[in-house]
Amino acid sequence: MGFLTYAVPITVYIVGFLFEIAYTEKSNLGIQERERFRKKMNISIGILIFLIAALRGPGTGMDTGQYYRMFKDVLAEELPLSYYWSQLITSISGGTFRDMYFWEFFMKLASYVIRSAQGWLAFVSFLYLLSVYIIIDKYSADPAISWLYIYYVFIFSFILQGLRQSMAMACIMFSFRYIMERNWKGFILLITLATLFHQSAMIFFLAYPISMLKNPKGYIITIIVAILCQVVPSVALGIIGKLAVNTRFAGYTSHISGLSWSSFFIQLAIFAFCYYYRTKDDEKDELITILLNFSVMGILMQSMTVIVAEMFRVSYYFNMFNMLLLANICKSIGDEKYNQSYRIAIITLLFAYNFVSGAYRYWFFWQ
Repeated sequence: MGFLTYAVPITVYIVGFLFEIAYTEKSNLGIQERERFRKKMNISIGILIFLIAALRGPGTGMDTGQYYRMFKDVLAEELPLSYYWSQLITSISGGTFRDMYFWEFFMKLASYVIRSAQGWLAFVSFLYLLSVYIIIDKYSADPAISWLYIYYVFIFSFILQGLRQSMAMACIMFSFRYIMERNWKGFILLITLATLFHQSAMIFFLAYPISMLKNPKGYIITIIVAILCQVVPSVALGIIGKLAVNTRFAGYTSHISGLSWSSFFIQLAIFAFCYYYRTKDDEKDELITILLNFSVMGILMQSMTVIVAEMFRVSYYFNMFNMLLLANICKSIGDEKYNQSYRIAIITLLFAYNFVSGAYRYWFFWQ
C-alpha cells in the first residue's frame, strides 16, 4: 500500500504519545502553566494534521480526485457567479433544491481567491480542522486524545474524501457552542448552512432537543434498540421510514445494506467506557451529559446502516463528539500515573483500530 500509508499514522501516534507523556509531567505545575501546555498541544497536533490534509494528493481516498477535478473545471469555465446563484435560488423556490447547487456556487465563489485545485483541497481541510481546533480548545481536557480520535476513527480519513460533508461537519462543530449556550437561533442558522452543503446534515436538528435529555435509563433503551436493529433489520426499516423526508433517504429503505461491525463496536465500547468511568461530578456536568446523549445517538444511527447505507455517514455527525467525551472522562480516572496509563492505552487502541479497519492509501500531491 506504500510507505506513507503506514508512516503518516505512525508519525501522528508518536507525536500524540510524546505529548501525553509531557502532559503528565506538567501535572505538578500551576493551573496556568498546565493550561498553556494544553493549548500548545492542541495547536501543535492540529498543525501536523492540517499539513497531512493539505499536502495530500488527489489520489488519496476514493472521492478526492472527483472533487479535485470539479474545482479545476470551475477554474477553467467562464460562467459568472450569478449563474450559480440563479441556479441555486431557482431550485430552492421551485422545490427542487439539491445540495450540489450550493456546492457549485461555493466553489465558484472560492475560485476568485483560490487559483489551484490543490489549494482548494487545503482550504476545505483548513475550515474543517479549524472547527475541530476551536471545539477542542474550548471543551477538551486532553487535546491529544481528541485529535487522535478524529484522525484514527476514520472521521478524518472520511473528510479527506467527502469535501461537501466535511464542510457540513465544520458547521455542526461551530454550532456546538450554541447548544451549550442554549442559543437556538444561532444553532438553527448554522445547521441550515450545513444542510446546504450536505442534505444529510438536517438530521442534526435533532441535536438541540436531544441535548436536553437527562434520563440515564434512556441510554439503555436506545442501546437495546440499536442492537435490535442488527438482529431484526425491520426495526431499523420502520424508524428510517419515519425519518425519510426526501427521496435520498427513502430510496435506501427498499434493501438491506452492510454494517461495519468494527466501527459499531468501537463506538459502543467508547460509550460503555465513558458511562462506566463517569464520576459523580461528571453526572452533574451538563457538557458530559450532552456528549453521552450524542454518543448514544451516534450508535443508534450507525446501527441503522443495515438498512440505509447513508446512515453510516449520518452517524458521524454525532460520533465525532466522542473526541470530547473520551478526553474529558479520562481526566478524572485514578491518580496521575494511573490516569496516564489509561490515556496512552486509549490512543494506542485508536492507533491499532486504524490498521485493523483498513488504513487508507496516502500520497503527497507531488507524487
